[in-house]
Amino acid sequence: MMKYLNFIFLSTFLFFIFSCDSGDIYPEENQNFTNVELNASFTFSGLNAFPESNYQIILGFFDDDATKPITSKVIQKPKNESSIAEINMTKIPTNAKYIRLVLSNSKTGTTIYSFFEEAITEKPSENITIPTQSINLLQYNRIQHEVFSQCIQCHGGGERAAAGLYLTEGNSYANLYEIQAVRSTKLRVKPYDANSSFIMDILKERELTGPHASIFTTLSSDDINLVEEWIKSGAEELVSY
Repeated sequence: MMKYLNFIFLSTFLFFIFSCDSGDIYPEENQNFTNVELNASFTFSGLNAFPESNYQIILGFFDDDATKPITSKVIQKPKNESSIAEINMTKIPTNAKYIRLVLSNSKTGTTIYSFFEEAITEKPSENITIPTQSINLLQYNRIQHEVFSQCIQCHGGGERAAAGLYLTEGNSYANLYEIQAVRSTKLRVKPYDANSSFIMDILKERELTGPHASIFTTLSSDDINLVEEWIKSGAEELVSY
């Protein structure tokens, strides 16, 4: 009798567990989809700055909310810069208004930066094809949104900027490129030479001054690598896709 009761209890428990919501951020059962599909392809330059841990690159469908996609597909790192990443998505949400290739937080799914965008002006009745797009992963605006957004509390978010260094959007590049550092004989950013750029001394904790200690609670290896690769490539102010 006890074995029978245990069996009933276990069966009820398993039924309850497996009938619960899966917890997906974008459960497909709550979406309506068209019968058309999307085919897109991308090549990537600056592959050494392809996100490895804290971030991911996704192709997704968005409505008016640009922070998170309705549905999306993660892009895997290509083998080399000549490789073409081909993406096929067979379900297009009827409320989709944009197709975007974005950098997103791998834990929260929140969009950090958009590399590519194409508007959907009306409900698609035919398959959508996006011809091969060339994406430079070392765009300066990506650095602004991914890295410097974590620094502006001290560097320009208030009435003054620490060390006179403004890292706010629209000001950061002019405050970094070939500018003499206040606390070092180095330039803040010396193009093509990451080891001679004072910003890398800060990011790699070689020159750890008081307030900077707290930034390493949020700064990731992806963030540091992105800035380093950008400097090595010449530290250009590429701002759009």
